Amino acid sequence: MSEQSTKTAATQDALATLRAEIAEAQAACEQLMRGHPQGIAVAGTDGSLDVNEAGAAILGALAGNEGTDAWVAQYGLFLEDQRTPYPPAELPLARALLERVTLSDVPIWMRSPARPEGAWLSVSARPLPDGRALAVFRDVTAERTLATELAARNAALEARDAENRALVERLRVALDELSTPVLEVWEGVLAVPVVGLLDTQRSAQMTERVLDEVAHGQTRFVIVDLTGVECVDTSTADRLVKLASGVRLLGAECVVSGIQPAVAQTLVTIGVELHGLIAVHDLEHALGHCLAS
Repeated sequence: MSEQSTKTAATQDALATLRAEIAEAQAACEQLMRGHPQGIAVAGTDGSLDVNEAGAAILGALAGNEGTDAWVAQYGLFLEDQRTPYPPAELPLARALLERVTLSDVPIWMRSPARPEGAWLSVSARPLPDGRALAVFRDVTAERTLATELAARNAALEARDAENRALVERLRVALDELSTPVLEVWEGVLAVPVVGLLDTQRSAQMTERVLDEVAHGQTRFVIVDLTGVECVDTSTADRLVKLASGVRLLGAECVVSGIQPAVAQTLVTIGVELHGLIAVHDLEHALGHCLAS
């Protein structure tokens, strides 16, 4: 046998070995595709579909080969609004086949005579080297339903939380009004009995209410009774002074009654000078002062 014949025979043997390996790999891929738990569809260049068992179960029934333009009608494929038919050229497998692009997790709503209840699909597609394209798809109806239910439940919880916050705010306002009432105890005499902690926010609200009442009435005196207040801070003491100044600017006089020893000590310690404030022992003495003036 000549050297050329020997080389030819060796080449043919190598080709035969390569073909055998390719056939073996194709068989393995075929077996993998058939047994894969997710739907797998391979589209030929003519638009034909080769679908594994899992895919056939999802699609419900396989239609004949009518090309990529017919897939939407054949399998009942819709956009996410569940009403608009999916544009055939925009289908993931069609784009992978015709545009040679790769797409991942594209949602498609499917409803057909074979699946009248409808189903959500998540589709990923990519082109194959031989000109074909492959799509992997799975039924995610249960996941989408659960996500929708969770979103609705979260929305309901957020709405309820907003309602609760609004209710708490209304109750807080009502409580502030009840805890710091502005009472007309005599003609031209307002009394503001304060109970509990008189912090900055509460003292600011009290000042606003008192000045509003003085501005809209014939008030001559405002009695701020602190019998039920056990402590104040620097800002609150400052607001009491400003309250007295505001009342005086509106043509009335401010009288403070019932200052507790701890409160008095705090006012002295922080060096607050109660200019414009008349301090008396209790509410009775405050009312007597107002009536005697």
